[in-house]
Amino acid sequence: MVKALKINLVSVFEAAIPYIMFMYLINTVLKLDGVAGWSASICNCAAFVWILWKRTAYWMLKTEDKWCPDNRMWYSRDKNDAISARWYAVISEAEKASKERMQQG
Repeated sequence: MVKALKINLVSVFEAAIPYIMFMYLINTVLKLDGVAGWSASICNCAAFVWILWKRTAYWMLKTEDKWCPDNRMWYSRDKNDAISARWYAVISEAEKASKERMQQG
């Protein structure tokens, strides 16, 4: 329970930083009013929710040791190892075939 609370607090902080920066940009720098201001604010809120969702999922997988950084973040470590082993087998087989062709030719 405490670990999940810490993860949620960290994720909210990570998502709040760009949210606050873009709200400052929308309200102070660009001074958007009316429909443009509301549209920008709604898009900013949607981005906040998306970032919060992604970062919470990342930290939850990271703490459970299920995070794999090779763009296969939702796979378990065993599945990633199996994928890597298959690729390694294909690559080593191709290297052997290439050496054989070079020796024959």
